[in-house]
Amino acid sequence: MLSNTILTSLNDQIAAEFGASNFYLQVAAWFDNNNYEGFAKYFRKQSDEERQHGLKIVDYLLETSSGVQIKDIQAPDNYFVSCLGIFEAVYALEDKVTSLISNIYKISVLEGDYATQIFLQWYVQEQVRSMRDASYNLNKIRQIGDDVGALFEFDEYLGEKE
Repeated sequence: MLSNTILTSLNDQIAAEFGASNFYLQVAAWFDNNNYEGFAKYFRKQSDEERQHGLKIVDYLLETSSGVQIKDIQAPDNYFVSCLGIFEAVYALEDKVTSLISNIYKISVLEGDYATQIFLQWYVQEQVRSMRDASYNLNKIRQIGDDVGALFEFDEYLGEKE
């Protein structure tokens, strides 16, 4: 059985993952509406991944006979001005999720909850990859600047990324 602190933190993380999924879907819609088909495809895939991350936590809580509580999720911001602004928001979101995962891991270490530590190792590694990708994409958008041709090339590149 999980401690109340870890249980609450994991249920909060489910909401954070589902919230990230909704955010990425909103971003995908913005890009699709603005004719960036590659970015739209990429962020739709990111949305699906975040949903799966949340479901993975749900499954862990069920495996440990713990209480699953699906919390309200705040609607994502749907007012975006630029590609740069979106990629900055994506980086900030991934940084926040990384911090949340790190905090739950820290709690599990302090409490000696080895099963949760092992479970969270995948998330720690996933956030390393997510932060790397978010940083790369943000830096690339910054380098592109006002070069519309380069922006469309990057749009195509991300759309083809597996």
